[in-house]
Amino acid sequence: MFRHTAGITRGMVVEWRFASRGSGVDVQIIHDLIMRWPLIGRLVSDLIVGPVFIDHIARRTLEAAKAHAEASTRVQASEGVVQ
Repeated sequence: MFRHTAGITRGMVVEWRFASRGSGVDVQIIHDLIMRWPLIGRLVSDLIVGPVFIDHIARRTLEAAKAHAEASTRVQASEGVVQ
């Protein structure tokens, strides 16, 4: 787990979870953001920052991690590396 220390997501707690699944791994990123803005903080975090900013970045991060892991697996397979 880590906590964002700057920017619009300052204070957001992020947890990465990994679970074995067959020959692969499921990866999940969990975000907990409560914006401390009077009256509108929760609304802004739930309707704007979360779906527009955080989900977009998290999706791109997971896609890049998946592509990297799968490319590494293909290279190892082509080299005859067994894990």
